[in-house]
Amino acid sequence: MGTKLQSIINFPQKSVVEATGSEILKHITASAGGWPTLSRAGILGGVDFTIESGSNEIKIYEFNTNQYSAQVHDIYGTSYWRGVAQHAATQSYDNVIIYSTYSDLPYGQNPPNLHKPYLSSSFAEFNISCSFNYSSGSDNRPYNSMRGQANHSGSFHLFLSPPSHTDDNIYKMVSASFDKRKFREFLYHSKFSGSLIEHYNSGSDNTPNYSSMNYPDYVIKTNMGDASMQKTLGGEIYFRSYRTDLEPAMSNRYLWPGEPLPLGATGSQWDNWNYSIEKFIVTSGSVDSSGNTYVGQGRMSFLLTEQEPKILSSFHNSFSARLTKPPVSASAEELHWGVYPYSNTDTTASGSLIRMFDGSTKQIQDIQVGDVVMSYQPGDMPNTDTEYLNWSASIEDITQATGSVSSGSVVVGVSEPSTLSGYFIISGSNNRQYYRPSLSATLVDDNDSGVWRFKPTHQLTTNDKMFDSGSQEIGIVSIEEKFELPGMDFYSLDVEDIDTYFSSDVLVHNLPKKF
Repeated sequence: MGTKLQSIINFPQKSVVEATGSEILKHITASAGGWPTLSRAGILGGVDFTIESGSNEIKIYEFNTNQYSAQVHDIYGTSYWRGVAQHAATQSYDNVIIYSTYSDLPYGQNPPNLHKPYLSSSFAEFNISCSFNYSSGSDNRPYNSMRGQANHSGSFHLFLSPPSHTDDNIYKMVSASFDKRKFREFLYHSKFSGSLIEHYNSGSDNTPNYSSMNYPDYVIKTNMGDASMQKTLGGEIYFRSYRTDLEPAMSNRYLWPGEPLPLGATGSQWDNWNYSIEKFIVTSGSVDSSGNTYVGQGRMSFLLTEQEPKILSSFHNSFSARLTKPPVSASAEELHWGVYPYSNTDTTASGSLIRMFDGSTKQIQDIQVGDVVMSYQPGDMPNTDTEYLNWSASIEDITQATGSVSSGSVVVGVSEPSTLSGYFIISGSNNRQYYRPSLSATLVDDNDSGVWRFKPTHQLTTNDKMFDSGSQEIGIVSIEEKFELPGMDFYSLDVEDIDTYFSSDVLVHNLPKKF
């Protein structure tokens, strides 16, 4: 484990955060009315937070269930699942049923097939068998027929996908993860109200000149949809500055609330109030040595059980995503701060040849900071580490448009290798094979539709076509999910100014590693 990763996982406030989090979780379950008799259930989730600069207080962003198992594994490795298995062993369970979801999530099936062996082997260590239940209905899951039955005492019901049935209290325990207003209400009326992030009040800001500001003023969040700093996931999140000279336009564009939605507000008059506008929290230590500013974020992952909440892991990263300020000349609609988060995965297998700007090739493990790789700017693709996932274009746009540029990008970062046991092998129509992790993004003709976009590996199909360094199409003949031990080493490049490079002569987007 690298020094930086150690400092993120072993952050100074770790014990305080986990103690506070445990008390909050106890309060959530008690407020929901407690666990049903003989539920034998567990709910996996996380609390997102940061440490405020100056006050050093814990400020909570939101409460989540339905965590993506592959992302959790990328951060914590197998220790996360071993902690869950240890709990099951202490309760003398001999089998566990994991309630999962099919590929209706933006990141795909949860857990992905490649990660099932990690989960199964963690339970097998304690002689506990493991099965996965993907039934989507709330009434046809084994839990519904087995709860309260003494003859099913050996079965543990683990909700990776949150409970959807509404006839017992465990649904109430997770309901605040579906609606941020409910969680805000919960915090406000609890002894943890100091961790609640205030609604932003523009009355305290009275100057249009923000040229000296290093951080946004406020964050616009969807109340009920999921959102990410990297990609829209059915919701939105915006980081913005307040400008008195632009307030009328901002009001028209975003329904600027003179008064935030009152806590406890109910009734049809609030049905269309879909956004919360919260004060931006400046994270302690979120300025690097070069003066760049960042969004800080931490997560405390937990297992809720009828015995007690179990804190599985936690981390806090003051440099989770870099911020860039919009220009003074920006209009109200353009006044979003750029946010550049890092992904949790490496992109390129050890031994893969990277096309250099001079036409030569280097193996990925031999690439160094300062090297210049061949890159390609397809049409009007946003030249950022974020918005590209929402971009698409026609083949004419990406090969003939004025904005399309074949150039060189400088390598500004090379990750240490990650050894992945699960990955995909893509066989191309050119009789070559490509090794890709689940979340690495490749430019493809999406389903042979003529619409080109960057797609993560787990979403690729044999109808997709890849884009090579000669602007030619490479068909996908087959896609094989591979799981093996000890696994394969993968690397990640961070390249600028164009955020793409050719890995084995196929265009991929750079995905700088998070830690």
